[in-house]
Amino acid sequence: MSARMNKNTLSLCTLVLSLGAATITPSDGQDSGTVQTVPSSILQNDSQTGSKKRHASPDAIKKRQLSVLKKEATLTADQESKVTPIISKYVDDVVALKNDSSLVGAAKREKRKTLHSQYVNDINGVLTPDQQKSWTAANAARLERLRAARAGAKPSASAGENE
Repeated sequence: MSARMNKNTLSLCTLVLSLGAATITPSDGQDSGTVQTVPSSILQNDSQTGSKKRHASPDAIKKRQLSVLKKEATLTADQESKVTPIISKYVDDVVALKNDSSLVGAAKREKRKTLHSQYVNDINGVLTPDQQKSWTAANAARLERLRAARAGAKPSASAGENE
């Protein structure tokens, strides 16, 4: 049961990451993405294909990103009205990229990095320097939690040898 739960959790994290559900400011010259947890109330089954995979709708992702940004950067009403179209465009672009069969592999990853960089720049253009620091710190913490969860989910090759 625990392994199945970990697999489902990892699958959900991978899905959310692939849709760019969260953002992080690049550090150490690398562009990284983060994962946000998505409440099960905004997930839906893929009834068209009969698949049991669950996907977050673009509107739900937009709401979640705005909610997280409001909390992490304590946005004003004016800032909220400015970031809403930025978030909407970014999510729409990422969903379109995901569904674009003309791009694969490295080309798709490069396009996603470009979209992400533009998104971070656009959001940072609305935030004050203090808000930017708060947002960056929260994203770094989220990324660290994701990396720790991934490291904990992978079985160690030497774990069986030491028993």
